[in-house]
Amino acid sequence: MEELVFATVHKEIQAAFAQEISDKDLILLLYDAIISPLNLLNKNGETIDISVKTASAIVNRKPGGEVLETIRIHSNAQKVKDTINDYFQNYIVSELLDTSVDDMIEHLKKIIEGDDEISNLMKQDLNNLGNKETLAQFLSNVFLYSLSRKNVIHTKNRGRPKKVITPNSTPEKYKQIKIEEILFAETPTKEEKTYIDALLHEYGQLEGLSQISLMQVDSTYPNYKKDLTTQRTYYYAAEAVRRGTRDIYSNGENQFDCLKNEMYEGIIEVWDERYKNGQTRMRNVFKQACLVSLDGCFLCKETTLVGNSQRKGVCHFLVNDGRINGWVRDDDDDSVQQ
Repeated sequence: MEELVFATVHKEIQAAFAQEISDKDLILLLYDAIISPLNLLNKNGETIDISVKTASAIVNRKPGGEVLETIRIHSNAQKVKDTINDYFQNYIVSELLDTSVDDMIEHLKKIIEGDDEISNLMKQDLNNLGNKETLAQFLSNVFLYSLSRKNVIHTKNRGRPKKVITPNSTPEKYKQIKIEEILFAETPTKEEKTYIDALLHEYGQLEGLSQISLMQVDSTYPNYKKDLTTQRTYYYAAEAVRRGTRDIYSNGENQFDCLKNEMYEGIIEVWDERYKNGQTRMRNVFKQACLVSLDGCFLCKETTLVGNSQRKGVCHFLVNDGRINGWVRDDDDDSVQQ
């Protein structure tokens, strides 16, 4: 069963193009829906580009084939939301072969309907747009949703420890191992920016503003300072696990990625629901995060490193990664029950 990820969206759009277009050119054309309104550049200040090899990895969902992180992170920007329907109309829909459009819509709707990882509410919202009259909006929404999903096919056996250990014979040294607590500075680091911006957006929503700044938290809204410190404590609890697993597993980063993947699959449907506001959404996601089974991750089966604080912190990592787009959404409504 196909999943609604970037590669499948790319495949269906490419098949409907009137003129032949290479994998790389279509990927960059889709990327440009995010790049253009924000004038994004790569880390060297140059135009964002990808190699033919990377394009191949993306469309075949092979290692190295994830969507560029900067594309995922910025896909939720307001400027992107304001312009993406027109972009798709002008640069994607206008290039499609009219006789292929119905097939493309039907294929995408079948993929959406058959993907068990998509919430029923999201399926309904996407499929309702699946017709020629709202084609640009349908494709842009499908595209944006695909950016929230991991594109590379997940390999369940990835992330095994140095020695193969069965759950019933896990050595005590793995169960009892301790990791060093991270004492974080009062000023957040650049690595924290995305999840902290999401929290500031949440605080701003509670005050009837689009967002408040860190300076305002200190001066004007000190009641949020305690919560911000608590959230940073959760983040660094998870960060300590990420760093500490390097001493336990030969591929510790992959094992932490496995933890993030398991958490994402456990909380995404809760995140997808409508709520009164971003704070309510975050609290409900955190409740779910503390209940999610993480048995698919060796790190959780073989150690006691991942408690509730770490689970909540992993959610902030998912925000940093762009897999969940913060806590505030346009459909938040005071009339929706908490």
